[in-house]
Amino acid sequence: ANAQALDDVAMRRHCAALERLIEIGLSPQAARVALRHLDSWLVCQEGQDEMAIAEAAAQASGEPILHVGDRARLEGLVKATSVNGMVGTLTAYGAADLR
Repeated sequence: ANAQALDDVAMRRHCAALERLIEIGLSPQAARVALRHLDSWLVCQEGQDEMAIAEAAAQASGEPILHVGDRARLEGLVKATSVNGMVGTLTAYGAADLR
């Protein structure tokens, strides 16, 4: 059942990505090709190298490198000051506010 749940999540994410590409003007056919290229780039050596370079540059400039599932100490929160100092697990990322 757990594998089925993971497959369901993966399919929902895949469909959401296709819909986003179609919303910006791609045809469904072009969107499927774009996702195939992205998937291929993510696992190829060139893609992995480029992502590693981006993370190294960010880290060198003082940006924290976080991945979903990482544990982090919450600091500098203004609206929820009571949780500053607590440790949490990153479960999602909001691109609109970079959090």
